Amino acid sequence: MKIINSLKYIIPFLLIFVLNAFALSNEEKSKKLDELLAKSRDNFINLNEKYFDLLLTTPRDYHTIVLATATSPQIKCEPCRELLPEFLAVANSWNQKDKRVYFAIIDYQNGRNIFKKLKIQNVPNVLYFKPDQGTVNPEFYDLPRHGLGAEELIKFVIKKTGFEFELQRPTDYTQYIYNGMIIITVIVCILYALKYFKEIVVNKRNWMILTVSVIFLMISGFMWVHIRHPPNNGVSKSKVEFFVSGFQQQYGVESQIILVIYVLIAFSILYLSEKVKDVKNEHIRRISIYIALSVFFICFSLILRIFFIKSQAYPFKLLF
Repeated sequence: MKIINSLKYIIPFLLIFVLNAFALSNEEKSKKLDELLAKSRDNFINLNEKYFDLLLTTPRDYHTIVLATATSPQIKCEPCRELLPEFLAVANSWNQKDKRVYFAIIDYQNGRNIFKKLKIQNVPNVLYFKPDQGTVNPEFYDLPRHGLGAEELIKFVIKKTGFEFELQRPTDYTQYIYNGMIIITVIVCILYALKYFKEIVVNKRNWMILTVSVIFLMISGFMWVHIRHPPNNGVSKSKVEFFVSGFQQQYGVESQIILVIYVLIAFSILYLSEKVKDVKNEHIRRISIYIALSVFFICFSLILRIFFIKSQAYPFKLLF
């Protein structure tokens, strides 16, 4: 009886000790997760088998939303490529540091054992893990019902976490400008054609301009954008993002930037090879050569820099 009476006083202290141990564990985990998140270019953790226990094992005092995907070209998962920028848009819209919500992405190629542990049968999939002290049971987002759009996904996140935040998509002014330029160009061409239709048809220079324009459109990625309909741009840590890493993905504005750079390179070469010789003033000719060479050098450096953004393993650069 004396032992039992003594345990009545000891047990509360043991419970306090255990709870403090859990609290310390949560604090340490949160610190490590924040350090891991700070290394990421976007607001998500690149989940693999090394970080699985750190992020998803209990105890957890935070919410976790995980995208299970497969971006390997061998798997050819088109919905995976479509959902990835939408998931990143939701993740990058979250900026409330005082409320514990983590976004993570796990690729099948880097975490097959994790797929088995979580019983993930297909991709893509979005999983929600609530704060818990003893289980690792996720709740699956109903993709067939809600689709791949970020608008529905953010509603799911808000409902499960209880934290309100807005989807941040920058206003797409470039598409309006782009369409306006096309309309104006078509009108001018029609007016010009009505007056000089015959001259246009037989003029070699016009056919040359048309051919080169089509080539520029194709190599800039215009057809890929037209077929795949990707987002015009992205958001990374509340900042507008024009380029997405990886050669299997592309933003809409990315093709337009590439197009402008290629046009500037072509015009600088054309000027140096054909037009500079027609400048009579030697001083002006020298300045124009320097300007054309500078445009060529800067644009070519930008192209190499874009290649590096698309793939960090690209070894070449000039100015940037």
